Amino acid sequence: MKIKQCKECLKIKSINDFYGIQGECKECTKKRIKKSSKNIIRKCLICKKEFGTCIAEIKRSGGKYCSRKCYYKSKEGINAYNFKGKNGCNNGYDYIHTWIAKKLGSPKYCEHCKTTKAKMYHWSNISGKYLEDVRDWQRLCVKCHSKYDIEKRKEIIINCVVCGKKIKTKSKKRKFCSMKCINKYYRNLNKKHI
Repeated sequence: MKIKQCKECLKIKSINDFYGIQGECKECTKKRIKKSSKNIIRKCLICKKEFGTCIAEIKRSGGKYCSRKCYYKSKEGINAYNFKGKNGCNNGYDYIHTWIAKKLGSPKYCEHCKTTKAKMYHWSNISGKYLEDVRDWQRLCVKCHSKYDIEKRKEIIINCVVCGKKIKTKSKKRKFCSMKCINKYYRNLNKKHI
């Protein structure tokens, strides 16, 4: 059993009677916090026990937990920093695609264009909610999948970078209203570099 001497009361105690690498024991720490005029009483989010903390502790770590034990309990399961989701997948998107591939296998044809000669096929979500429901998925080739996703997007209004004309578009990257404006923009860029 490891032992350590408290800097405050000078008693030799077990290492478990100290908070981490602090020099004073838990009892002395609690007494010091209680004496402090800036003592703030909080309720632990895990065990619901009241504990004293200070402004510095709240700024540093939020002052939400009474001990490390409760802090680590809060980081278990879904809240864990390295949580891999159900069945070890990184997030909901990966998980649901793995799930549909296990249920129905990999797609071999496109339901829109009925082709079986495309190089690659995807599982496309119909509702956009990524539900664990076999009826909410369709088999699409890459070309049909990108068309389908673009059609589902909401239209946004942007201003042309060159002439300022307002345009309705589904692309978030679009900056110009026409080829004329694109040519004008790049001609001006080339003149600046010369």
